[in-house]
Amino acid sequence: MRIVFIGPPGAGKGTQADLMVGKYQMAHLSTGEMLRQACDAKTPVGLQAEKYMSSGGLVPDATVIDVIRARLDQPARRHIFLCLQPHGSLGVASLAEHFARRQMCHLV
Repeated sequence: MRIVFIGPPGAGKGTQADLMVGKYQMAHLSTGEMLRQACDAKTPVGLQAEKYMSSGGLVPDATVIDVIRARLDQPARRHIFLCLQPHGSLGVASLAEHFARRQMCHLV
């Protein structure tokens, strides 16, 4: 099972994910953490994101979606919680389409 929490900062996405991780032994993926890892690994998408992050700007949805897709396409634990804050409806629609094509998770 893969579940995605979508909401603004402070909505409790991380808190709820932490509770579920502890109770059900699920992996917890955070877009912020995935972006930092991509930057540290100097991946092409990480280098793109780093330009925005180092100046304090928002990473564009397209770049965030590329990071998420790359991570979710990797082998992983069976159960995953993904916490994210898309900046617009385009991001949500794009991710929903990606998840539906792969039948990979539930959006919450």
